[in-house]
Amino acid sequence: MSNVMKKKWIAVVAVAIILLLFSIPAVMRACNGSEETSGGSQSHAVTVVRGDLRTTVSAYGRISMPHQARLTFSIGSGASSITLINVELGDWVPEGFMLAKLDATPFEVAVELAENNLELAELALAAANGSEEQQLLVDNAEIALDEAERQLDGATIHAPFAGIITEVTSLEGDFVTAATPIICLVDTTETEAVAMIDEVDVDKVEAGQMVLVTLDAIPETVINGWVQVVSPQATIELGVVTFKATINIDPDPSINLRDGMTARIDIVVASESDALLVPNSAITRVGADRVVQMVTADGGIEERTVVVGKSNSTSTQILSGLNEGDQVMVPGQ
Repeated sequence: MSNVMKKKWIAVVAVAIILLLFSIPAVMRACNGSEETSGGSQSHAVTVVRGDLRTTVSAYGRISMPHQARLTFSIGSGASSITLINVELGDWVPEGFMLAKLDATPFEVAVELAENNLELAELALAAANGSEEQQLLVDNAEIALDEAERQLDGATIHAPFAGIITEVTSLEGDFVTAATPIICLVDTTETEAVAMIDEVDVDKVEAGQMVLVTLDAIPETVINGWVQVVSPQATIELGVVTFKATINIDPDPSINLRDGMTARIDIVVASESDALLVPNSAITRVGADRVVQMVTADGGIEERTVVVGKSNSTSTQILSGLNEGDQVMVPGQ
């Protein structure tokens, strides 16, 4: 072989050796990374424990305050001017509190006139020795007086119950009629939530079940409640079938609930106290059986058939086949 060819072969071999030396660390890193990944996903043992198990049906809904009223003046067909608005938005008022007044002058004049008419009718009745025709005039005068007094009373709005003023829609000096809404009053002590339950879950939900309510606005706070009623009538929107559930919320003065707030509704449809629990992922099916991989006293693994009870999204109740303190294998994450 010529010297030139020898030099070429020496150069090729030298380049190959250099490339091999540079590739070894990368290969080792890849191998180590593969081992770490494999090790990170290995199964591990967890201990069988006792605890409380809750199975829930979840839905989203809105807070509602059903006891509310839009208040108007109870007057006749005419219009009258407002002389006093005695509240502001956000005020709390007791039952019977005077909220607003109209100019009472025309109503007072109407009462005085009706009183005079009744007095004249009664005098005429006495002079006519109690004739039926005159008695009818007295009866009509009494009805007119009652209506005049009713309208005088209706020229003032009083709170029909204790609550919060959520709207004031008119101002002093406005001319209004009996059809004009003036004030909205809401009783914040009566609170409920309305949630739509999916048709696959509705058979599990019934009146009286405990409910846990979490508000989007204050997610760290859980409010207690109970199912008041589930509608038998389905609601169908875009092909999705749901049923309306009304949830009564227990009053809690420390929480500032507002009408229309979004809430997560968790209805407790089943619960077990002091149940023997394992993670759902520890249980597999073998034919008709459910089995776990139990860690034996010598560190080995033994397949054990178990009988299961209730379950939720994370845990399953074990009725037989395991004891508290046993260890079972669960897949790595």
